[in-house]
Amino acid sequence: MILKALYDLAQAEHLIDDPDYILGEVAYCLSLGPNGSNPRLLSLATERQEGNRTVLDLPKIPIPRELSRQGTKAPAFFLTDKASFLFGLDPSKDDPKEMVRFREEALRFRDRVEAAQSELPRGTLEREAVDALLAFLKSSEAARHGLIRAAYDSTSSAREKQFLVSKPIYVVFAPEGQTPLHWLPAIQTLWRDLREQERARGPIARCLVTGTRGPKADRHTYLKGVPGGQSSGGPLVTFNKAAFWSYGLSGNNNAPIGQEAAEAYAAGLNRLLDNKPSTNDGRQLQRQNLLLSADTIALFWSREQTDLSWLLTLADSPDSVREMLRAPHTGRRSVLEDPAAFFTLVLSGAQSRTIVRSFLATQTQNVARNVDLYLEHASIVRPFREAAGTYPLRDLLRSLAALGDIERLAPDLGTQVYLAAISGRPLPRAVLEAAIRRTRADGPGSSRPDSTEAHQRLLAFAARCSLIRASLVRQRTFKEEPTVSLDSKNQQPAYLLGRVLAIVDAIQRDALGPRVNATLVDRYYGSASSTPAAVFPTLLRHSQHHLSKLRKEKAGLAVVRERLLQEATGGLQVFPKTMNLEAQGLFALGFHHQRQALFEKKAPETITN
Repeated sequence: MILKALYDLAQAEHLIDDPDYILGEVAYCLSLGPNGSNPRLLSLATERQEGNRTVLDLPKIPIPRELSRQGTKAPAFFLTDKASFLFGLDPSKDDPKEMVRFREEALRFRDRVEAAQSELPRGTLEREAVDALLAFLKSSEAARHGLIRAAYDSTSSAREKQFLVSKPIYVVFAPEGQTPLHWLPAIQTLWRDLREQERARGPIARCLVTGTRGPKADRHTYLKGVPGGQSSGGPLVTFNKAAFWSYGLSGNNNAPIGQEAAEAYAAGLNRLLDNKPSTNDGRQLQRQNLLLSADTIALFWSREQTDLSWLLTLADSPDSVREMLRAPHTGRRSVLEDPAAFFTLVLSGAQSRTIVRSFLATQTQNVARNVDLYLEHASIVRPFREAAGTYPLRDLLRSLAALGDIERLAPDLGTQVYLAAISGRPLPRAVLEAAIRRTRADGPGSSRPDSTEAHQRLLAFAARCSLIRASLVRQRTFKEEPTVSLDSKNQQPAYLLGRVLAIVDAIQRDALGPRVNATLVDRYYGSASSTPAAVFPTLLRHSQHHLSKLRKEKAGLAVVRERLLQEATGGLQVFPKTMNLEAQGLFALGFHHQRQALFEKKAPETITN
């Protein structure tokens, strides 16, 4: 079903209208005069500003569609290839063993150009252009190496250097103009004939995707852009070891897929993996992927031309998603009522293989309603007087990672949060466990952050509370559903204990001032949330000392704080010896709610006798 859905996407968006050419990014072109004279290597990248940084954009043009290369004896491509094949050198590598490989690659490329030359009649523009390329390839190695080294040394950034050695370089015959060789009419005809001959030589089988009989794909296109994978990419379908074979079948005979279907589903996948997708005729398409972790990405699409931009907004500014769901463009029905088929595929890269972590097929309206409900369940009161709401998906995932580094996040956590948001499922207990564990390790931050790091810790804790609330609401662990902000009627012991900790922390700060080296929260939060009976008697004794000091300096504030403490402790009959994971989550919510309520209410501090 995955491959059929991707095949349908490629057909619907006309990604495979030309089966012999594929849209590819190019960074340079090689301009040649008659007989290979006056060779020039020209950069095609353009610069633009994104805030304070400069971004390089590469043009996308149709290039010959080829099977992905693999292994050290990889074949050369047709008239368009990377630097090591055109020049016999990759200037970023100086290993002598690599030099031998580069020379072999250059010879394979030259052999392929000679084969094309033999098929073109003399006296034509196409033959003259290919003659010029062949003359350049047969010129002295020193001249060719000097050209590519000069271009590499003159580039101003590491990214430009990477483009030069890794992206395809096409050839232009200067007397003709700026048309790439592989676009010249006779060469296009030759390439299509070669592709047809290649298909005719392949075995015939019934395709598992389309159900039709035709040439079977021997190898599948490598997918580039799957995070965590090799730069050369990896296939989605592969049977490269005997352990994967069954019923006496070898290799990809275990899953016979037609050449057309294999190229179509790969085109669909590469379109979804691309952050700036477009069709072969240059028409821009909507981005439809979300990065969930350093090695995991979620792809999503609809069977119809449905606007799914609101799913991207979920990652950046979720507070606006509800408005987008309810206020569609003029003349279109609401996404909440769209019955179109919806698909999402979660992929990870690992060595030379692409891993399918999850696949979901449903309807767009179901996803929209589930996301709307998720935004309600994950809504939380936020610090710094920001209105209550939901944090961006990427901020939620960072809050679960050590040091807020998304590369340290377990790939399954990002997948689980994403799938829970779009499917309406309960958040797995692993998400709640990760939020509690990270809070115990990092602490909940200070209500008065005095540094950027402290500010980030406070925001990360609030984001974790958002996930904790969504987890508890969907698990329905407690009779009283956790609220967005302070719930003074909630008498659950864990919630009350969290409130008490926030209150004694505020009393300490009021008595000793904001610059306390190690607050009660810094020292006791972890043990207070897991073994309250061992900690809270000590905390309450400390609070009495601080209240005594506060009565002498700010008597009115002392009265307000003492009343609040009595209100929170009044519902506690006994301090629990231990608290389970769900209770620790409710403790975190109680602490967060109470701290935000104290932080927002400045009026009590002015009370006097």
